[in-house]
Amino acid sequence: MALPNCIIGGTSRAGSTSLFRYLTAHPQVCGSSIKETNFFILHLNSLEEDLDVYESYFSHCSSRATIRLEATPHYLQWGEKIAHPMSRILPNVKLIFILREPIERFVSIYRVMKHSDYKKFGRMSFSELVEFFLEEYHRAESSGELTPKDWVRSGYYATFLSEYFKYFPKKKICVLFFDHLKKDPYAFVCKATDFLGIDTQFYDAYRFTRENRSRIPRVVALRYIAAKVNQRLEKFFNFHPNVKKCLRYVYCSLNEDKNAEILIQDETKQTLAEFYAPYNKELFHLLQRYGRCDSIPDWILSAGSTVGAP
Repeated sequence: MALPNCIIGGTSRAGSTSLFRYLTAHPQVCGSSIKETNFFILHLNSLEEDLDVYESYFSHCSSRATIRLEATPHYLQWGEKIAHPMSRILPNVKLIFILREPIERFVSIYRVMKHSDYKKFGRMSFSELVEFFLEEYHRAESSGELTPKDWVRSGYYATFLSEYFKYFPKKKICVLFFDHLKKDPYAFVCKATDFLGIDTQFYDAYRFTRENRSRIPRVVALRYIAAKVNQRLEKFFNFHPNVKKCLRYVYCSLNEDKNAEILIQDETKQTLAEFYAPYNKELFHLLQRYGRCDSIPDWILSAGSTVGAP
């Protein structure tokens, strides 16, 4: 069956869309018709029966493509439920996980929540959103839908990665970092191509662009319209990425507020830093245990260097 042999698994707001676009531009890679199939989430209770649905996302792939790729960020935080069945359905799949410093990621989430659910979050400052999310974290239980508790918990990277290391050989798992994507996209994508065993020279003349960047709109209503258009035409845009780039440029010229700034109070930043410190430390020890200590960013190294047990 034409099922994927590589999955970009997360986390959200960490550059999975960019890596998906970079890799699917490569002649040896064929991307799913919809970037986020969510197959292992939506079909968790009927995986074997619905494999034809999964295969349909790759029906356009030719035999020349050695890599069939999809990218569903939420696979990472669903690791406790789907890592085992994924290993059964796709025993030879390669997994790429992209991680982002939790506070930076929280800011990105704030940008999204502020405008995707304006009635609830539109008037909240960043500090108020953090306070609300942490209160909900301690109060509510996780549900089938993404809740503030789930957004907070999604920064527990080691918890979810450890599930995949249980069921997949470490040589099948590649952990990358958003920090490196921002600093040097070429070096970042080369790590992915080396992992996948495809020709890196393709990217010597490649023009890297930022995909799915969090933007603050001038007019919220126009942002909603653009999101609907993007959703309706996702398959078309996947096959015609240059068209999307042109439309995105026009949209950003008209509706991106480039002067808008998010005020982050030191107290709020410290609250988040203290909250995620033990989880970052756990991540450091997990990566050390599985031999992934090359190019680890400072936010993990500093957590790992603190005194005490992980």
